[in-house]
Amino acid sequence: MKGLVLKKGVWKVTEKLPDMPSDMNFSSYKQGAVDLFTNKNAASFVSNVDGRLYKFDPITGYFGVANPKTGVIITFFKPDRGVNYWIEKIAEHVNGK
Repeated sequence: MKGLVLKKGVWKVTEKLPDMPSDMNFSSYKQGAVDLFTNKNAASFVSNVDGRLYKFDPITGYFGVANPKTGVIITFFKPDRGVNYWIEKIAEHVNGK
């Protein structure tokens, strides 16, 4: 599985980061992902389809997916379609796609 994982208090990359924006270095990617997943004001849901935690911050526009069982942040990026992307993800998981 690709992503970021917290092990023994240190964030590490599992394989490679699949969608790190070209204008971000690892440090800013890591901090942005951690900020999103610790932001209690960001919208979130846990999918009944795959058990993953989906988060979206409408203020920053960042979207992310994590596996709450393993602690791996699977993806983190700013979708071009912003909140519409978030709404599409909710619909996919409500409808079981």
